[in-house]
Amino acid sequence: MDYLKEHKNIIKKEANYIKKFIITFLQNENEKGRNTDKAISDLASFFYKEYLSNSLIEKHKFYFDGIINDLRIHKYNYDSKKVDSLLKTLENEVYKSFMEIKETFSKSKLEDYEVFEKLTYESFFSEILKYTLYQKVQARLENSIPQLTEGIKLFYELNDYNDFSTTFLIDESEKITELRISNIFKKLGRKFDLKKIRNNTNEKSIIDKIKSTFDENEKILLLNLAFFQGDKIEKTEKLKLILLIGELTDYSLFEGLAKNSTFYKKVSAGIDHYGKKNQEVYLDSILLKIETLELKITKGFLRKLKSNSIDTK
Repeated sequence: MDYLKEHKNIIKKEANYIKKFIITFLQNENEKGRNTDKAISDLASFFYKEYLSNSLIEKHKFYFDGIINDLRIHKYNYDSKKVDSLLKTLENEVYKSFMEIKETFSKSKLEDYEVFEKLTYESFFSEILKYTLYQKVQARLENSIPQLTEGIKLFYELNDYNDFSTTFLIDESEKITELRISNIFKKLGRKFDLKKIRNNTNEKSIIDKIKSTFDENEKILLLNLAFFQGDKIEKTEKLKLILLIGELTDYSLFEGLAKNSTFYKKVSAGIDHYGKKNQEVYLDSILLKIETLELKITKGFLRKLKSNSIDTK
C-alpha cells in the first residue's frame, strides 16, 4: 500500500484548498461590510455546509466513529521517534476496521451497501484524512484555539492574509502558541491582548458566556433540540442547553390540556414554526451566541437546519 505514504501530501493539498476557501469567503464578507464576529460565524456555518456535510464520511459517520477515533489517538499508540504514527495507524488499525466494515456490508446487504461495495481503501483513506482535517478546521473556526481566533479576526480586520499559513489548519493545537500569534500581531503593528485571550478560556469567562441572553424564540428552538430530536444530541449537551435556556415565562402548559398550549406547539415544531424569512435569523443568532461554547453536536445540527432552510428558499 505505497499510496498511503502520500498521506501528508493529501492533507497539505486539501489544507491549501481550504485556506483559499477561507480567504475568499472572508474577503467577500469584508466587501459586504460584515462585522468581524458575524463574518467568522458565517464562515463556520458555510464551511460546515461546503465541506463537512458533503463528506462521504459525515454521511455515513455511524459506521466510521471507531476509525475516526483511531486517527485522533494515533500518536499515542506508536512511538513517533521511531515511526510515522499516522502512517502506521492507516496501515494497521484503520485498514483492519475498513475491511471489517466492507465485509459486514457485503454479507448483510445493509442499506447503502453498494456505496461500500465500490469503495476501495485507496479512495477511503484519502476521504478519511480529509474528513479529520475538516473536523479540525471546523473546531478552530469555532474558537477551539482562542489565540488563533484572534489571529483570524486580525487578518479579517486588516484584510491582509499574507501571514495566514496552512499550518494553522494542520498543526496540532499545542503548536499554535500565544507567542506564535503574538509575533504576527507585532509584525502587523497591532497589540496582542494576552489578558483578553486568557480570559476567554478561564472559568469566569465561560460562565459569563453561558449567561448570554436568548430571547423567547431562541429558547424555544433550544428546547426543541433538547427534547424533540431523539438521540441526535447527547444527554450532556442537552443538559448544557437547558442551563443555557434559563428562566422561561410561558406557563400555558399548566392551563388545560398541555399539548394544546401554544408554547408546546412552538417547542414541538421547532424551526418549522417560523417562516423561512425568520429561520435563518434565529439560527444565525443562536450560532453566534454559542460560538465559543463546547456544543459541537448542537452547532452541527443548527448548521444543518440553516443549510436546509437556505436550500428550500
